[in-house]
Amino acid sequence: MRTLAPILLLLALASPAAAQDAGRPDAGPPDAGPPAAGPPAAGPPAAGGPDAGAPDGGRDAGGTDARDAGPPPADAAPEVEEESDVEPAPAPAPEPEPEEAEYPDDLILSDDDVLVDPDLDDVVESEEDLTVPDVVVTAPAIDETEQRPTGGAVQRLGEEELERFSYDNPDAVVQQVPGAYVRQEDGFGLRPNIGLRGVSSERSSRITLMEDGILFGPAPYAAPAAYYFPLMLRMTGVDVYMGAATIPFGPTTVGGAIDLHNREIPREASGGVDLALGTYLYGRAHAWAGASNDWGGFVAEGVFLRSDGFKSLQGFEASPNTGFDRGELVLRGELRGAVGDDAYQRLELRLGFSAEGSNESYLGLTDTDFAADPYQRYFASQLDRMEWWRTQVQLRHTLEVGDGFVLRSAAYRHDLTRNWFKVNAMGGLPREGGGQTRTELFDVLLNPSGANAVLGAVLRGEEDGELGPASNDYVLIGNNGRVFGSTGVQTEGVGTFETGPLSHRVRVGARLHHDDVFRHHTEGAFGVAGGELIEVTEQRYTLLRTEAQALALSAHAAWSVELWDAVTVTPGVRTELIWTSYDDRESGMTNAAFRAAVLPGAGLEWQIIDELAVFGGVMRGFAPVAPGQAEGVQPEDSVLYEAGVRASHEGSGLGGQITGFVNDYTNFLQRCSFAAGCADMELDREANGGRPIVAGLDVRLGASLRFDEVRVPLRATYTFTYTELREAVGDSPSPLYAGGQPGDRLPYIPEHQISAQAGVEHEDIGLNVSASWVSEMWEQVAAPGDDLPRTDAVFLLDATFYLGVLEHLRIYVRGENLTFSQAVASRRPFGARPVRPFQIQGGVKLEF
Repeated sequence: MRTLAPILLLLALASPAAAQDAGRPDAGPPDAGPPAAGPPAAGPPAAGGPDAGAPDGGRDAGGTDARDAGPPPADAAPEVEEESDVEPAPAPAPEPEPEEAEYPDDLILSDDDVLVDPDLDDVVESEEDLTVPDVVVTAPAIDETEQRPTGGAVQRLGEEELERFSYDNPDAVVQQVPGAYVRQEDGFGLRPNIGLRGVSSERSSRITLMEDGILFGPAPYAAPAAYYFPLMLRMTGVDVYMGAATIPFGPTTVGGAIDLHNREIPREASGGVDLALGTYLYGRAHAWAGASNDWGGFVAEGVFLRSDGFKSLQGFEASPNTGFDRGELVLRGELRGAVGDDAYQRLELRLGFSAEGSNESYLGLTDTDFAADPYQRYFASQLDRMEWWRTQVQLRHTLEVGDGFVLRSAAYRHDLTRNWFKVNAMGGLPREGGGQTRTELFDVLLNPSGANAVLGAVLRGEEDGELGPASNDYVLIGNNGRVFGSTGVQTEGVGTFETGPLSHRVRVGARLHHDDVFRHHTEGAFGVAGGELIEVTEQRYTLLRTEAQALALSAHAAWSVELWDAVTVTPGVRTELIWTSYDDRESGMTNAAFRAAVLPGAGLEWQIIDELAVFGGVMRGFAPVAPGQAEGVQPEDSVLYEAGVRASHEGSGLGGQITGFVNDYTNFLQRCSFAAGCADMELDREANGGRPIVAGLDVRLGASLRFDEVRVPLRATYTFTYTELREAVGDSPSPLYAGGQPGDRLPYIPEHQISAQAGVEHEDIGLNVSASWVSEMWEQVAAPGDDLPRTDAVFLLDATFYLGVLEHLRIYVRGENLTFSQAVASRRPFGARPVRPFQIQGGVKLEF
């Protein structure tokens, strides 16, 4: 495997990050100031991967999208109809027929048949082209070869929907999609926990995460926890794939996939600036600019976010900063031109840099302290700080031949280095003969009585702890140092043809990917005395020093056949061949394994009449085993079923969809992570057990009403999810699942979830409101009626108001959590933590 890594590195034109200090055993508490990493920057790219058929990222404010466009005319900008937002089909693609230029307001597309409604900005699945009067519909500039389904459901939040609320928190964005769940952690969405259709939301490790079709996780195979997530302000679209639509995407298919879309290179010179200030000394600076000519173009985009934080540290007259500084910078350049009379190609280079410094902690509160003040933080967490930086290099190539074939290829290299200095546990010093007394903080804060009451007082700084070799009330603070690398090459071709009355679309792709993670976790003991946190260990000791690698060869194929312009059948298959290795540098234990999976699926759609369609699908779900696991641990395996109906009404512009889904597990994989409260000695250990069944219903309704120059966008979603273990879990390494029995419910999956958005918009003034309600969730496997901890039900209300003061200048005010909700979002890993707080921000946007 090591011999292949350099080959992949060269193929990806990699430039690894400078990360010499990551995970040093002598790394001290990081500086509490902003990250020293220089200009902030961005995450992975787009257009050439397994998601070759994914929709484009929307249009830039100052010009049309250049993504599948041929060479623009030398003397003229592309034409746009005055009273329509429909984007023109760029040359050299043929002009679509009029009936293919407009689509119904609230349909649902299969796979990459993505049509964007600027009022609802939802993805729709459709076989037939319908027209809804009085509703402006924007179709992305996708080649005609892309507009064929591959089965399953895709839902999209487009650029206009993202602009309405301008969220920089991924939790708030994803929660608008039916079938998606989030577990809030830090209130800012710095490290989101996202799940789809009943899969675990823990660190978003059970879904496939992409940016413009390329995996952006630090190590998607070797360490799938998503400790990096791109800044949402850079995104112009979010696609969520579920059911058979996930066939082209992996490695994880058991829940679904999310693909984030970047701003495309504009056809003409254009740009924008967004500056804002807000409560908790919040600051936002977002700028982009780009241009094109006949042979190429570029776009540069940067985002910087900061806040002093909404939590106050105990024991200080003026609380230190508990917030964050984060930024991303992306540079893209493109060359394009014709290859002969019937072919066209583009070559793009993308460079990115990202950095973060956040004074974040896993340490929460007891329920009593939370009720008194949910925004306090214990004295012992004053040194907690995360710092990371990430670099990316991507090279992408697109070849279009005629009207019926597109080939997209990409090579990529991503590097991420992180250090997280944080409270791990309480306990004593390591003993000379081995061993150490440790007390897990989840138990201390969940049951703060008896001996735990003394430890809690030490955490709060209210009592001094014993300082001596026999003391067991030290605060154990460690540095989780990790270095990640991810390298790959991928390609996908999409072709269309006809045979008599049948229309065919064939999509075939492959990816060769290598990733690795080096972990060096160290720890020191700190005593609390005289209002100070004093380190008593002369030298920090090592908890974990390992290296894990994965090499994966994956391929997918889907064949869509349309019969009689009404019925579409789409069989498909995905394969994964995965080689893993694991090296424990402390114990000398090594491990190597090979696993293979064949994942078939199929979708069926019947357009009964223009206003009504039914659809269904089935697919095998899969999640790979991490490196270093015991021989008997098997990959997560399930069969996913979905069936639904969607309808639209031309006269009113109403549309909606109801989908039922079942996820029937054969093997259920539990993974132990620090975010779930696992100790370092159990970190990343996996086990099977429980064999749950997940069933549910997701509903989406929408309308876009227009009264002269006033638009009224309306949108609502509802998700019902039922979960149940069918077997005992047994000896699980994860505290979320340990002791599970048949009939128990799964943790952190709400039974009910509702989201609704409504607005009144004019060109120069507008108001939009978003509301969400999530029912309580179990914090570990539990049966109905058990006296075990649950999160609170949460209602959140957000709103934005904008006013145009000049032709290209707009001021805005946005508010989040306007009802001042102070619900418990989670007690894992260590104590109760709140949902995102009440915030008010004001800003100005300039487009040119």
